[in-house]
Amino acid sequence: MKMMHSPKDLNATPGIHWQYKNYHFVLLIRSKFVIYIMKTTMTKFISTHKLVRKFVLVKIWMLCVLLINS
Repeated sequence: MKMMHSPKDLNATPGIHWQYKNYHFVLLIRSKFVIYIMKTTMTKFISTHKLVRKFVLVKIWMLCVLLINS
């Protein structure tokens, strides 16, 4: 039994292949979950802070105008 696993060996041993596929599946789910959480938190954050954000944007814009004019 060789310890090195080439793709052929991976297919020959279903247990290892299954674990390998499972690991990728778990990673995929995890990344999707993280993206979902980020999206929901961001939408909540944006909706609750829309006024604040507008205010900040206006402030930044005014600062830029002042800097350009000076």
